Amino acid sequence: MGYPWKNSQKNPRRNAYEAQSSSLPTLKKQRPWYKAIHSTVLQQTLRQLDVAFSKFFKGETGYPKPKRRSRFRSFKYAPGQVKLNGDRIYLPGIGWMVFYNSRPIPEGFTLKSVTVRRKARGWFVSIQIEDKSVPTTPVKDKSEIKPQRVKGCDLGINKLISLSNGRTIANPAKQKSFKCRERRLKLRQKAASRKRKGSKNRGKSYARVASLHERITNKRSAYHWNVANQLVDGTDALVFEDLNMCGSF
Repeated sequence: MGYPWKNSQKNPRRNAYEAQSSSLPTLKKQRPWYKAIHSTVLQQTLRQLDVAFSKFFKGETGYPKPKRRSRFRSFKYAPGQVKLNGDRIYLPGIGWMVFYNSRPIPEGFTLKSVTVRRKARGWFVSIQIEDKSVPTTPVKDKSEIKPQRVKGCDLGINKLISLSNGRTIANPAKQKSFKCRERRLKLRQKAASRKRKGSKNRGKSYARVASLHERITNKRSAYHWNVANQLVDGTDALVFEDLNMCGSF
């Protein structure tokens, strides 16, 4: 847990993150494999843990679930740690690596944080950028908002959403392409379950299952973002039923 006190007259007591972060040098001596992990990555993980418990005590989320080191699929770097040079990126503790730069960073923006994630199709880098010269969007009070273009939305099963203007949006789960992917997923899962446990063929089969899972997730996410764009386009306010949407699906 770390030492709870520090040399400060204004605030001598450490918070949970500071107390655990101060114990990292001792933890590296007890567990030598911690030395292979960059100190920034360990500190960012403790910050995420501190945020998770803060939200739990506020009643915003449930109790944080403990994870083994084998279940970690991402790690994060603090601002000023990562460097970019064209299609090459420098990750502290790893070195320079070549990556596919899908979107160039606009001029005037700086790197704020970098998250590295492992997915079924490989490793991905998510870069958060910031430009302090860009003004923040002003927030209006409820009394200042006078919506004129309002849409009413009714959630369904056969149809994803029925709008008040008579338009309906199809449910992707009912589409033929989605059903074909679900059938292909079942076939791959059956084939993988027949392989001998611990064999290389079983690992390859489950890698194909994970790859198809990721493709289905990406297709569903892209469809939902497209629907959200259609709903907010040319609309001042959206009205939904007071239903437990998460528990109904």
